[in-house]
Amino acid sequence: MTYIKEVILENFMSYRYSRIKFTRGLNIITGPNGSGKSSILLGISVALGQTYTERGRRLGDLVRKGEDIARVTVVFDNSRHNNRKPFPWFRSNEIYFTRYIRRDGEYWHEVNGRVTPKVEVIRYLSRVGINPNNMLIIMHQNMIEQFVYLSPQEKLKMVEDVLGLRIYRERIISSLAKLSEVEREEEKVRISLKQAEEQYNHWSELYKRYLRKRELEEKLSRLLAEKHWILVSEKEKELKDVSERIRSLSEEINQMTEDVHQRENDEQIILQEISELEEKILQDNIEKLSIFLRGLRERWISYAEKHADIREIRVRLSFLKEELKRIKKERQRILRRIKELMEKAESYGERVYSSRSVDEVEEEIRRVELDIASVGEIPQNTLEIYNRYKEIFEEYNAKVRE
Repeated sequence: MTYIKEVILENFMSYRYSRIKFTRGLNIITGPNGSGKSSILLGISVALGQTYTERGRRLGDLVRKGEDIARVTVVFDNSRHNNRKPFPWFRSNEIYFTRYIRRDGEYWHEVNGRVTPKVEVIRYLSRVGINPNNMLIIMHQNMIEQFVYLSPQEKLKMVEDVLGLRIYRERIISSLAKLSEVEREEEKVRISLKQAEEQYNHWSELYKRYLRKRELEEKLSRLLAEKHWILVSEKEKELKDVSERIRSLSEEINQMTEDVHQRENDEQIILQEISELEEKILQDNIEKLSIFLRGLRERWISYAEKHADIREIRVRLSFLKEELKRIKKERQRILRRIKELMEKAESYGERVYSSRSVDEVEEEIRRVELDIASVGEIPQNTLEIYNRYKEIFEEYNAKVRE
């Protein structure tokens, strides 16, 4: 803790040059009226920046008559106490607070010989709890009446200032203001939290419905894929059956064609034999005629049978060829249909193999479509809004916890 070691007055009021030394503790100045006791106190207050000048004088009136400038210096002790200097900004063990006053009223402050703004002087003094404008620190003769008429609150502030409690009061007041602000902010946060919670709960419900609808839509998409791939499989099976029918008919036609050729060869052989018998009839004698005629009749009967068989086979062959032609057209139609079905099925995804029938799948599709309809309309931006309100709700929750 510091104390005033010395006061130096130069050309100040009645003093030409005077040095008044003090010691730590209580110092008493005595003397007759008009001896300059009040001037010493006034010099201390002026040097420390007090605005009071006694009896309403101007600063220039404090300069000794016949002089143009006065200087007042207060020397503070700055030696270490509890290993700390009162004025930690200075290394010296003494601090000189000086104020120069000119006759025209101009003045300036110096601290340890360096010109220093008044606000800086006040900052240094406040560091050691000195407020030169506090009546309880520097009380001039006519200030007792002023102090008596001060309100209790003003007196309390002065006492706190002297005891160094002002800073604590200011901190308490500041803390209370901050606490009040925090409480108001907390109430705002709670209101906002409640509103955010209401919105969050509303959009949470929509989000659940959104997830349910998306799940059902994905299931519906899988069912539609299954249905269309079943249709493809059915057509592929139909194509396989038609292809097998074409192969079977083609083999049958080939076999019948070979059969016709064989029978035509047999027919030619019979005609050849008939021609030979006819020549023999014309060349041989009458005695063998009956034998030749009998043989000729047998050949003609055999020829007629062969010829009838050939005609029957050709009619059947013609029918089979027409049937083959029709089936081939059917096969082309099936191929085109398979292509169409595959294009649509591929739009639903990769191939699905199923042992169910189309009717079974369609029945399930109808159930899922009813479930989707029961969910109702869901805004397209549900996911985006839900995430935003979730983030806001969590942010307000975190603020409340803080």
